[in-house]
Amino acid sequence: MIVNIKYDDELVRDVILDPEENEDEDKLYVYSQLLNVENPALDFTRRAKKGEFNDLTDEEYEFALKRIEFISDFFFKKMAKVNIFLLTADLLRYVMKSIDEPTKFRKKEKE
Repeated sequence: MIVNIKYDDELVRDVILDPEENEDEDKLYVYSQLLNVENPALDFTRRAKKGEFNDLTDEEYEFALKRIEFISDFFFKKMAKVNIFLLTADLLRYVMKSIDEPTKFRKKEKE
């Protein structure tokens, strides 16, 4: 696969994972449907219900919860699972844009 970074006025506009010449696009699609990453919010919820975070202070728990909610909302769009290719593209897009606009993205993350 090739990471194809699209620029607009020297800023990252998009990140797309494209197949290489020798790769079968249909097979990559099939693989993408098999390679799913579970939303970490689901594991966080399971662990919270088991009491694994009971030793955390309210502030520590809120901090952890806000991080998980950010990841769930931003990268998983609140879906239970996301295929690995879409997740990789979203993560790269976020990293590249945060380099271009570090203040904007860090403020969004803190909200």
